[in-house]
Amino acid sequence: MKWSKELRANPVPVVVGGAMAVLAVVALVWWISDTPLGIDSAVYRAGGFAVLRGESLYSPLRALPDWALDLPFTYPPFAGLLFTSLTALPTQLCWGLLALAAAPSLYFALRPFAARADLPVLLVGAFALQPVWQTIGLGQVNLVLMAAVVADMFLLRDSRFRGIAIGIVAAIKLIPLIFIVHLLVVRRFADAARALAVFIGVTAFAMAVLPGDSSRYWTSAILNAHFTATKGWVGNQSWQAFVARTMPDGTAATVVIVAFSALFATLAMWLVHRLHRAGDDRAALLVTAGCSLLLSPISWTHHWSRQAVPCCSARSPGRTTGSGWCRRSDFSPPGEVVGERWRSPSCSRAGRSPSYRAGEVPSVTGPSSRRSSATRT
Repeated sequence: MKWSKELRANPVPVVVGGAMAVLAVVALVWWISDTPLGIDSAVYRAGGFAVLRGESLYSPLRALPDWALDLPFTYPPFAGLLFTSLTALPTQLCWGLLALAAAPSLYFALRPFAARADLPVLLVGAFALQPVWQTIGLGQVNLVLMAAVVADMFLLRDSRFRGIAIGIVAAIKLIPLIFIVHLLVVRRFADAARALAVFIGVTAFAMAVLPGDSSRYWTSAILNAHFTATKGWVGNQSWQAFVARTMPDGTAATVVIVAFSALFATLAMWLVHRLHRAGDDRAALLVTAGCSLLLSPISWTHHWSRQAVPCCSARSPGRTTGSGWCRRSDFSPPGEVVGERWRSPSCSRAGRSPSYRAGEVPSVTGPSSRRSSATRT
C-alpha cells in the first residue's frame, strides 16, 4: 500500500506518534490511579491557579497537590499568565500535555542538525538522554522552548515573523535572552529587534495584568531564597554552582564567578562570530546554548537538554562526506537546479558558475580546505 511504503521510506511519524501514544497512556493510567506525576508541571498548574484566584505567584502555592514538594514559582509573571491554561486539566493530564509535546519538539530541534535518514534513530536515542527523560518525567517545558528557539533560527529564516518566538521564550524563562545577543552577533539585526520588542511587549502586558507580582518578581523574587539554598547542589551544573562547591563564599568566589563568566561570554560570542562567518550557523547556535548553561546561576541537569539533543546527532548537514560532498537538507540555502546539479545563487550573482550535485551542498569549511582537498586528490 502507498501509505506503508511512505512510512518505510520516512519512519519519523511512526517514532513520533509511537512516543506520543506511550506517553498519553502513561498520563491516563497515572490519572485514573491518582498516582503522583509531574512535580514541575504541578508547579506550573498551581501558578496558573494563583493568577486566576488573585493570589501571589511568589508566595507559597496553595493549589499544589498534597504529594508535591513545596516548590516556589520561579518564572516571570508572563509565564504565570500562560500557565492559566493548565488549570482546566488534572495534575497528571497537565503532565501528559507537556509530555505529548516532547516528541514533536525533539523532532523540530533535531531537524536542522541531522540528515533526514538519521532522524528516526536519533529521535529514539534522544529519549535515552538523561536531560531528556528527566525533563519529561518532571513535566518540564524545556523541550518546547528549545524547539521554539531552533525553529526561529532555522525554520523561519525567510519569514517576517523571525525573532518573535525567541522573544516569547525569553519572557517565559529569562536565560534565552542570550539568543537575542546571538542574533546581533550573527548580524540578524531586524530579528534581534523584533525579539527584544516582543519580550518587552509581553513583559509589559504582564505588568499591566499582574502589577503586584511583576513588582515583586523584578525586585526580589528573581533572586529567590530557593536558588540561593540549592545553588551548590550537584544537580546544578552551572559555573556558579561549580565555584560554590569548590570555594568558600566570599569576595574571592565572587571575583572568580564574574571574571570567568565574562571570559566565557566573550570567547563564546567570538566563536559564534567565527562560525557564522564560516557558514556554520548550527554550530554557532550550539555554542550560544552552551554558554547560556554555563552563565546561568541555575542549570539543572534537565536544562542541558537544549545542548544534549542537537549534539546527539551523528552528523550534521554541514559536514562533508568522505567524497568531499555535503548532504543537502531542508535548511540548505535556496539555489537553482540545472540538470542534475545544484547551483548556489551567491556564486551566480558573482559571475561564477560552480555547481553541485542535486541533493547536496558545498562544504562550509572555506577556501583553504578546498585547496587542500584538491591537493590530496
